[in-house]
Amino acid sequence: MGLYTSTFVNDPDEKYSFYTVPDDSYLIRIIVDHSGVVKALTWRQSDGQWKEYWKSPQFQCNYYRHCGAFSKCELATLTEFGCACLPGFEPKYPLEWSTRDGSGGCVRKRLHTSSVCQHGEGFVKVENVILPESSAAVWVDMSKSLADCEVQCKRNCSCSAYAIIAIPGKNYGCLTWYKELVDIRYDRSESHDLYVRVDAYELGTLFLLCNYFIGLSLQILIYKSFPMLVTALECS
Repeated sequence: MGLYTSTFVNDPDEKYSFYTVPDDSYLIRIIVDHSGVVKALTWRQSDGQWKEYWKSPQFQCNYYRHCGAFSKCELATLTEFGCACLPGFEPKYPLEWSTRDGSGGCVRKRLHTSSVCQHGEGFVKVENVILPESSAAVWVDMSKSLADCEVQCKRNCSCSAYAIIAIPGKNYGCLTWYKELVDIRYDRSESHDLYVRVDAYELGTLFLLCNYFIGLSLQILIYKSFPMLVTALECS
């Protein structure tokens, strides 16, 4: 989108985006066609036609709810399945999921045997994502820290996740989500981290896995650095 820039305005009374074309020699219009695709068109003087400059969605992950609630979508090849459940969740319809239909989304593991309300629950970081659709999200504060944002979300049992977002021209804002988390997409170019609410069991499992892999990495490092020492210890 080098021909124009976009600006997002987030004020207490209104939220909107607008586009600016720095070079007056270009004519650009943005439309939504009958299929729901957003297109940016530029005027081509040579033949008097509008030429497609950019459009969205371009990939499966760009379609709303392609992977359903409580899951994330990652751009994949035609032979790969791009949907994955968030930490602490599992496919709602395993049979459909196995046939690469992720539209049914995911549900919380141990839904009827565990609680995420004042029972040792916590949050797991999901890195580099385009944040969930925000109709069920609330701006808590424009100046809260990450720790404050976690406390704010944890005290409300309906809070599903939270994130800290940089506000242009201001500070960082705390955004919390309630009910379903929908339309999450993995994108390496994104710097947003989403913190998803999980039960105590999931936290414990992730903690054990983390310690296991740290220990395994240390063993490999020691073996590569001091192979004779490792052999001596094994013999003893």
